[in-house]
Amino acid sequence: MGIAVALMGFLLSGLPIWVCLGFVSLIFMCSSGVSLHMLVSTLYAGVDQYALIAVTGFLLVANLFDKAGIAQDLIKMVEHFIGSSRSGLAVITIASCAIFAAVSSSGPATVATIGGIMIPSMIRAKYTAGLQEPWPPAAEPWES
Repeated sequence: MGIAVALMGFLLSGLPIWVCLGFVSLIFMCSSGVSLHMLVSTLYAGVDQYALIAVTGFLLVANLFDKAGIAQDLIKMVEHFIGSSRSGLAVITIASCAIFAAVSSSGPATVATIGGIMIPSMIRAKYTAGLQEPWPPAAEPWES
């Protein structure tokens, strides 16, 4: 009960939620006699997960591909093969996502990289907002 009161007090004081939760956690650990070793091992176990490291690495590689121009070159290559057709940018987005996903092995990295390039292109080509956003995530099921 005391922890809930402390949490409500911190929240009502206007502090950010993460600060309130941190203070309440520290108060609980100090009052219950939890050892510092257990605190450190729990924090380490929380961040020692393959998924956190892998997603960060995939997003780093996607950002490197974008900054090096590889993603733009990929889109130009797909555009050259597909050519201009009705709804060409949407088809180019799907095909680019499929190829990029095969290279990067990450759906979120693919959507972030190709979507970050193709959505502004779709805006310039006067696609409506409802037609711009679904294309990069729509290619994600093909990426597995």
